[in-house]
Amino acid sequence: MFDSTNENPELIWNETTRAKVRQIIERGTEDLYRAQSKNPEHKWDTGSLTDNTCAYSDSVTGELVVGGVFVRLYVANPAWAVRHPRQFATELIEKVLELMNKPSADLTLVTTAFIELLRNFPNTADQLPAQGYLPQFSKAMSARDPQTSRSAILILQQLAENHYCADALSRINCIEGIMTSMKNQPTLMHESAHALKCLMKRNNGDLAAQMLSTKMVDYLLEVLHGDLPGTSTGVAGYLTEGMFSPPPLHTQPPPMEKSGF
Repeated sequence: MFDSTNENPELIWNETTRAKVRQIIERGTEDLYRAQSKNPEHKWDTGSLTDNTCAYSDSVTGELVVGGVFVRLYVANPAWAVRHPRQFATELIEKVLELMNKPSADLTLVTTAFIELLRNFPNTADQLPAQGYLPQFSKAMSARDPQTSRSAILILQQLAENHYCADALSRINCIEGIMTSMKNQPTLMHESAHALKCLMKRNNGDLAAQMLSTKMVDYLLEVLHGDLPGTSTGVAGYLTEGMFSPPPLHTQPPPMEKSGF
């Protein structure tokens, strides 16, 4: 492995890194030899290798690393099975929230990485409701900064596909944020509609109440009539397909018995 060349989301090992490792080892052995020549009982202090001698310093420069993963390389290879996917998910979501407060070009990259992780490894989202991150995304959908609100709705539409996240979202005020996103980000209308559709499939009374209190139903009717700029009939069709389907059979009232008269 030492003589090979690898570049994957968790390892960058090339000739530059290899040469740096050789230099560090040679310098360390020389220092140890001199010290033991003066004092045979001298022990090698591994702490003497400070960050200044890190073999990765050149490779890491310019790279965004989250949870020990090179984000750029992960986005290029999202099917890569990271060693600690749940930890990676947690650190990614924290990085996203950090960047939402100070939006930069990295926000798009980290958002993409987080979405790809959820898409390729859906179970990593199971833990997120208990960690308390979802209300922050719900609030971020209404942010004035377009980059922040865009990131929020893209992530939320992926989270809404997870049953645990969808149930948790139904207990917080998320419908207003989705409607705000629909109005402020018309190019992401389909993503907003997808999030809304996934949530409504949970047949949750709290969500129904939110739909009424926020006047989301009235807004959707405007969308379906095609009176709003930036929307399309394709989105309208997607919204109506199955969204307003009747509740499951076991929740419907029993049929009325026929009268004998």
